[in-house]
Amino acid sequence: MFNADSQLIEKWGPVLEHSSAPEIKDHYKKAVTARLLENQEIALREESVQSQGNMISEAAAANNIGSGSALITLVNLIQYLFL
Repeated sequence: MFNADSQLIEKWGPVLEHSSAPEIKDHYKKAVTARLLENQEIALREESVQSQGNMISEAAAANNIGSGSALITLVNLIQYLFL
């Protein structure tokens, strides 16, 4: 895999390996899921910026990304689509 994939897996590791989420054994699926989570985070940040009139605020962006349970639900949905 690419170095970027490893970095994303490390970044999203707490979500990917959360006890309430099913285990992802395949490295490719883990990398794709991490990329999807990263893309979702980017899209939510961009949407947040647009809704705030292009005023960037890290606190606001962090609050709009979602709670841990929302991320776990997203991981479960992604896994369901892969299986």
